[in-house]
Amino acid sequence: MMTKILILECPTIDINFIFRELDRDGFNYTAKNIKLLNHFENGLSNYNPDIIFSGYSLLGNNGKEALKISRNWYSSTPLILIADHIEVENCIELIKKGVSDIILRQNISSLTQKISKALTKTATVNFNIFSNQEEKYLKEKAKYSSLTENSRDAIFLTLKDGPILEANPAACQIFKMTEEEIYKTGRLGLVDPNDPYLPVLIEERDLRGLAKGELNFKRKDGTSFPGEITTVVFKDVWGRDMTSITIKDLTEYKKDQQELAASNILMQESLNGLNKIMDSSLDLICSIDEEKRFVNVSAASKSLWGYEPHELIGEKYIHFIYIEDHKITNNTYEDITNGTPVTIFENRINHKDGSIVNMLWSVQWDDDEKLLYCTIKDISEKKKLKKAYKVERDRFLDMYNLSPACMGILKGPNHIHELTNPLYLKFINKKNVIGKSIIEVLPELKNQGFIKLLDDVYNTGIPFIANEMLVQLDFHGKGLLADRYMNFIYQPHRDAYGKIDGIFVFAIDVTEQLLSRMKIEESEKLYRQLIKELPVAAYSCDVDGKITLFNKAAAILWGREPQIGIDSWCGSWKALSTDGQEIPLEMYPIAVVLREGKTMTGKEIIIERENGDRRYVLPHAVPYIDQSGKVTGAVNLLTDITESKAIQKALEEHNMELSFQNLEKVKRAAELNIANKELAYQNCEKEKRAEELILTNIELLKTNKELDRFVYSISHDLRSPLTSVQGIVSIIEDESEDPATLKHIQMIKNSIERLDEFIKKILSYSQNNRTELDIETISVKKTILNIVDCLQNMKQANGIHFEIDVQELSPFSTDKLRFNTIVENLISNAIKYHKMSGTERFIKVKAIVNEQVLQLEIADNGIGIPLQHQEKIFDMFFRISSKSEGSGIGLYIVKDTIEKLEGSINILSQPKAGTTFKMNLKNFKIC
Repeated sequence: MMTKILILECPTIDINFIFRELDRDGFNYTAKNIKLLNHFENGLSNYNPDIIFSGYSLLGNNGKEALKISRNWYSSTPLILIADHIEVENCIELIKKGVSDIILRQNISSLTQKISKALTKTATVNFNIFSNQEEKYLKEKAKYSSLTENSRDAIFLTLKDGPILEANPAACQIFKMTEEEIYKTGRLGLVDPNDPYLPVLIEERDLRGLAKGELNFKRKDGTSFPGEITTVVFKDVWGRDMTSITIKDLTEYKKDQQELAASNILMQESLNGLNKIMDSSLDLICSIDEEKRFVNVSAASKSLWGYEPHELIGEKYIHFIYIEDHKITNNTYEDITNGTPVTIFENRINHKDGSIVNMLWSVQWDDDEKLLYCTIKDISEKKKLKKAYKVERDRFLDMYNLSPACMGILKGPNHIHELTNPLYLKFINKKNVIGKSIIEVLPELKNQGFIKLLDDVYNTGIPFIANEMLVQLDFHGKGLLADRYMNFIYQPHRDAYGKIDGIFVFAIDVTEQLLSRMKIEESEKLYRQLIKELPVAAYSCDVDGKITLFNKAAAILWGREPQIGIDSWCGSWKALSTDGQEIPLEMYPIAVVLREGKTMTGKEIIIERENGDRRYVLPHAVPYIDQSGKVTGAVNLLTDITESKAIQKALEEHNMELSFQNLEKVKRAAELNIANKELAYQNCEKEKRAEELILTNIELLKTNKELDRFVYSISHDLRSPLTSVQGIVSIIEDESEDPATLKHIQMIKNSIERLDEFIKKILSYSQNNRTELDIETISVKKTILNIVDCLQNMKQANGIHFEIDVQELSPFSTDKLRFNTIVENLISNAIKYHKMSGTERFIKVKAIVNEQVLQLEIADNGIGIPLQHQEKIFDMFFRISSKSEGSGIGLYIVKDTIEKLEGSINILSQPKAGTTFKMNLKNFKIC
């Protein structure tokens, strides 16, 4: 808001000096200068200022006339004098005549605060609509002062986000500052700026117009203290945003809480929980006249009682008192007004929302003004706390009785049972032990050293702690001792004077945990044995990359045996990328896994031995992660694919050679055909060459069959050791209960299953080429449903909706085994490469059978296939990326099989939208 200032110039006023001070404090104002007295009244009338400045020397004849004009016609407008020097008597006389304040030039830095204070005083007078007469204004000011001075809490009046205008005596006492020091320090100088709740409360105040909470505050001596702050924003008569701030020193309250917590250590957690939900109430300050009506009410009435101040002013207070407290409240009022020294009493208030609030009244009767000044506190939480204390104490006893540990107290040098919880009695299988010594209840402990341990703790005061200690107990009293392993503590128990009077016993039976750990250690031993016996190279590293374990296959692959705990990352001489570039140590697969904590698989690398030999391998590195989510090591499986790559390369070269030979044969046949047409007499030569071509084709078929037998033999020989490994893994899995071991076993099983699946596909491919068609009539719909039922057990199939639409307009005859291979490969691929999440995931299978052909369509809304890869997906061993699952042979087998069945296949796919395979398969009619 803009403040209008009228300045009546005189020699003692340096106008630029005033403007410079106001600008420095960021004061929002506009000013008008009057040099002549006869212009002063017109200036007042036309400019209507908020405040007037004048020099002290003006108070000669002209000055008195100016003061008279301003007080007679504009008495509500503050008048501030600026002087080089002035006597105290003159100050008092000027104040009586209507001057609002006097500022010495050497104290000009307080100008902004004096202006704000003068404007606030004027606003207070206007807001309460009191007489403009001097005597009544002073009395009203006394009323306001009585309200704040009676408060034991610090009360400040400030411009919103601006300087402090007023502070009550309690504020000076709490912050150990004078009023002037508080004004100079400012709001933000009183509070700890690093308190995280400060911006939260400021935001709440700006949002709701009021806020309440706890902050850390600073005193003059630099010490800090906790306080409860209540802040309310309101507008004065000029429309300026003002703030009323009440601060309650919580030091003693916090101290009481700490002492209460120290008195009972076992109740500490419960009491702390209660302290967090305890919230000190707002304080309400008000005055009540002889008619028992509210005269003034602070803004706290809204948060305490639900009423705005204007809803209470003029109303009788008894209307808001709970009916059962009317009598005691009226009697207390009469006692106070009749001079009986009753200053504090309790009653209950009817909240606006219908609830009842317990209140503590602090009151003082002003016999001159005939007003009762009150400070009212909400003590509902205090009463609830007393009740909650009892509840929490009962809860502690329940916790003691229901504790999962054996607990008891043994008193005196003979260790007499004074207190035991149910689990203690259940563990020793005894009853009625209170009042009996430990040796009476458990005589079998005498020769096991436990009585001496108890004596030592009782005599020395030094606790005894043991973990997994063997205790032999006679549970049934028949002399048969049973072994139990215990974690326990013997803690000296002290009386109120600190003298040891007994022993607190806390014990937990860890027999099952100890036996389980022993089983885990045995399982770990089996796991290490398994790693060593695996036919696939495997090794593990700790979190620093040091090799901790490797098997024989790994040493053979590397061509050397690394040193355990010395060699890092990998046992090979060197590791290379597929383009021949050496891989830095920090980029080794197992190094990346240890750094990122994620499994790394499918990225082909080259292992180089010390003698220069190179082997192509597929790493599968998996991190060890403990229960806290921390990486503690990793295991890496290295699959040697050197021979398979050589076979693949040989196949490709042989196929190229065969293709070239076929082209040559076609060319030669064409030449023979032309020659036949041109030279009829050369028929004999053509027949001869045709016979050569037939022989060549026979030789080619023989070569292909030999290659198929070679592939079949290789695949069959690989499956035998895999089957043995699967058996060993299953045995370990059945015997182990350790989560980490089971996780590693599952990783091994997954790797074996992927290798087994690859071998099966190689066998399928070989079988497709080696065997002739076995035509039979099948039910297309039933066959597809059976395949879908089997594949729905796949983990990735969860959440996918299958839609099967088959129209069999004619019987369909084909090779059933090859038909199953086609459908199973396509649907399993649709499941594997489907989206991992999302709604309405589906796979649709549509088929129409007629007399000539089966039209089959398999569609999904999965991840799709990029356009640049769609021409290559039917190539042998083609994978879209190194991270893709599978071997890249499945779709090659599908297309090869379809061609065998005299059919065709096409693909329609779009990334993120899905893939559709459309096939036409010949209907082989059985005659």
